Amino acid sequence: MMTDTQEIIKDLVKDRYPGIRPFKKGESELFFGRNTEVEELLHSIKVHDTLVLYSKSGLGKSSLVNAGLIPRLLEENIFPIDIRFLSTEESPYQKIISEVKACIPEEVLSAIPETFRENLWVLLNHWHRNETPVLIFDQFEEFFYYSQAMQAETISK
Repeated sequence: MMTDTQEIIKDLVKDRYPGIRPFKKGESELFFGRNTEVEELLHSIKVHDTLVLYSKSGLGKSSLVNAGLIPRLLEENIFPIDIRFLSTEESPYQKIISEVKACIPEEVLSAIPETFRENLWVLLNHWHRNETPVLIFDQFEEFFYYSQAMQAETISK
């Protein structure tokens, strides 16, 4: 028979890990033990224009970003914009534009001439927040499921 303390510990340990799915942004209080990696990523983002985080599948990259890095970015006045290429119905470039536009208030967006609202450079130059925007491409390998024409269009823009 377990004591009350053993039951509590068992419940905490059982609920500590989300299973095979990655930790979500709202689960940062459950995510710990990778502070060094989070701080290294944060430093790299501040110092470099581009950062690539890669490793074998299943090693916790998405969890590290979602529950570790993103909360720290917000603390540092950096605004993360999550971009995932989940379907090939929308071009990758259009997916990026859609995610950035979703972070811009309608009154700011409507002040941009309509012909420029699909231009990433223009949208980021009209960034209204005090935070610095950072584009995060999780599961970037999904980009390569798009046609070569869509990939080329995205890269050229």
